[in-house]
Amino acid sequence: MQLVNFPNKLKIRFILLFLLIVNFGNAQNRILEIDQLTVKAAEENYKYNYSKSVEFALKAYQLSLKKSYPIGLVESQYELAYAHYGMGKYGEGLEFLNNITQTNNSTLEKNDQLYLKFTELKGKILLWIGFKEKSKDEFLQFLKLSSYIEDENLRNHKELKAYSLLGINVEDDSTKYYSLKAISYQKKIKDSKEFILPYVNLARYYLKRENNLDSATYFNQLASKIAIETNSRYLFLTSLQDAELEYQKGNFDKAQIKAKSALRLAKEQNRGLEILEAYQLISDNYAQQNLYKEQSFYLKKYIEVNDSIRNDLRSDLFSEIVSMETEIINQQRKTQKIFTVMMIAFLILIVCLAFLGYRSLKHKRKAKRNKEIILTKDIEVKNLQLKLEKDHEVDLLDIAQNNPKEFPARFSEIHKEFIDKLLKIEPNLVASEITFCAYLKLKFSTKDIANIMYVTPKAIQNRKNRIRKKLNIPSEEDIYVWFNKL
Repeated sequence: MQLVNFPNKLKIRFILLFLLIVNFGNAQNRILEIDQLTVKAAEENYKYNYSKSVEFALKAYQLSLKKSYPIGLVESQYELAYAHYGMGKYGEGLEFLNNITQTNNSTLEKNDQLYLKFTELKGKILLWIGFKEKSKDEFLQFLKLSSYIEDENLRNHKELKAYSLLGINVEDDSTKYYSLKAISYQKKIKDSKEFILPYVNLARYYLKRENNLDSATYFNQLASKIAIETNSRYLFLTSLQDAELEYQKGNFDKAQIKAKSALRLAKEQNRGLEILEAYQLISDNYAQQNLYKEQSFYLKKYIEVNDSIRNDLRSDLFSEIVSMETEIINQQRKTQKIFTVMMIAFLILIVCLAFLGYRSLKHKRKAKRNKEIILTKDIEVKNLQLKLEKDHEVDLLDIAQNNPKEFPARFSEIHKEFIDKLLKIEPNLVASEITFCAYLKLKFSTKDIANIMYVTPKAIQNRKNRIRKKLNIPSEEDIYVWFNKL
């Protein structure tokens, strides 16, 4: 039997085609591996195994960089952001989300599912670190994206979640509307777990905004009942709200037990903001019971957690991510250049610019050293200023609560500029009104001011209204926000 002799060109084409098929298969296998890693990272996040999630997500990110796989880059960084959010490292989580928009925004916006969960997570992180207006923008975007979902059941669930998230911020005048809007989905959604958060939001609204303990208790009981029956992860929210209600009713022993239970549950889920609230509530309880040593201990815990939440420094892991990305990009660029051309250009550059390059390098090193020295000094000065400001604020809070008579004089020493601005707006302010404004500047609640001044919360609320009118503060603007800006 005679063998067929293929022309050489045909042989070459066959070999190239074979190599192309093999390479394509390897690429598809690698993409499948990346997708599996991001799924594992998501599963570990759901189980609160955040360290394990970071491990899977980091591997997925490395492979995505090497394969230039945009979806993998977005998914892996999202899971890294979620893991850091779960660990209470909100600043680092935000860094990962911002990096997605800077490097892969087009990929993000083309994928509705990715964009939907991205806006939800970013809104949550912004809310927890205090950027409430920006978080509201993200939640409104989340609501808008949810309305485009074709599947009715999924659309209802996402819209319910959006309204629930929008109702978290009790300082927003629309909180009640959003929470009631979320509860209206009971006609469409039968899963009772979905309504724990809006019930809690309403309870917080009636407690914080209207001082209506009966309504607050009613809605929190509804939320607690569902949370217990379904073993919900939101049980820490209802427990914390129970503690706050008992505190407002003057049942300090019960409030202390419930607050410590809420603290334990919040720690199990690494819920930074709720841990912060629990420490504050426990500290307030001890103050009411005149147990000042215990109060001081939990107040220090509160300050430590608060500092941790507000810390927006970039994490070592994020720096490692940026470093890997830069390294991969540099490698890709190097492979695109012809070796001989690079060598010739390098030799010409060495011969022509050796002397100038040496002088320039020497100058840059000197400038860099000077810059580092200046930067170090600036950081030291800023840290000292921050420490002094923190010490002053803690001192003021302590004086306000324990020695009200000395408070006006001490406040005027530290915040003279604030008082000058007040008098410029309304020169006829009397001393007691200035002192009342000082309490609002320090964000004392209506209840706290009432306790200090030995009057009812209702009297304090009336006084707030008079101050608002006297200083021409717009009715739609939160009075605490107004004083914070001043």
